[in-house]
Amino acid sequence: MIAGIGAYLVTFLIALPILWIVLLSFQPSSEILRNPFSFDNLSLDNYAKTFRSLPLVQMYANTLVLALTSVVIGTAISLMSSFALTRMMFRRRRVQSSLRYYLLAGLAIPVYILLFPIYRLDILFGVYGTFAALFIQYVTV
Repeated sequence: MIAGIGAYLVTFLIALPILWIVLLSFQPSSEILRNPFSFDNLSLDNYAKTFRSLPLVQMYANTLVLALTSVVIGTAISLMSSFALTRMMFRRRRVQSSLRYYLLAGLAIPVYILLFPIYRLDILFGVYGTFAALFIQYVTV
């Protein structure tokens, strides 16, 4: 009983900011800062401006192509490398465990530490601002 009430309370506390943002998205921009608690002038103007000013269909198509390609290539590389690493016969057990720890240590490095070096490499290779830069980053990181 108490756990259920606690779960409902946590759910409410998590959902409240999301609901607040959704309600504010229906207010005119001038009203959001002036009177955020007034819900008298709700309209779809903000959404109409967004659809007029942004090429959302093209943006979603780019995202879909990027995500699908990165997942397929990343999964293929991961499957092939994991199969090879599990089937390899090492003469020394220590080499195998060292390789395993080396690969696990790579997972411990936060991605944010790699942002600046990747940015520099993108500029160096001339792929900055292209899909190739994103494909390389998403597949390798």
